Amino acid sequence: MTDVAAIADELVARFGRVVRNDGSKVKLVEATDNLIVIGYSPAAAAECQDGACVMPEAELRTLMLEALATRAPNVELRVIRQAN
Repeated sequence: MTDVAAIADELVARFGRVVRNDGSKVKLVEATDNLIVIGYSPAAAAECQDGACVMPEAELRTLMLEALATRAPNVELRVIRQAN
């Protein structure tokens, strides 16, 4: 049986390090047997032209899905935007 909560924690730790460089944050919102919900708080892009230095939410979700596919391919992933 897949430990979805542990996998969710690993996703948060892994991608938290990735987005922290631009001041963004991720956190676990929910983890069930078939769903992981990650909250994404992108940093304000005041110093970036067109927000180019902040990872887009869709790109973060794609990267997380790729990581999740190898560990728990039947688990759905949702990334929701949250206020910083």
